[in-house]
Amino acid sequence: MTVNVAPRVGFGLNGRLYVAKVTSDLSYGGRYVLVQKRNALGGWKTLKHVYLGANSRAVFRLTLARGRSVLRLALPASQAGAGYVAGLSRLLPVVKR
Repeated sequence: MTVNVAPRVGFGLNGRLYVAKVTSDLSYGGRYVLVQKRNALGGWKTLKHVYLGANSRAVFRLTLARGRSVLRLALPASQAGAGYVAGLSRLLPVVKR
């Protein structure tokens, strides 16, 4: 019997730097997550591929237009590994003045 679970995908903002972290029993070094922004129709547009380091973590910058944006990280099933399904982070509202 196989149980498919999603890895935990963490997403945060520290000053001007965004932090991505993926947690599970596997190492995600060399794999990527997608940075996505919600559009006006409620769909998601991929802005960037971010590759994770040896500790399954990445710190990156992102250029956004002025105003309010809602961001999330998506770990595709192709990057999740055997026995794992795609994972999503929490929604991160960002206001750029």
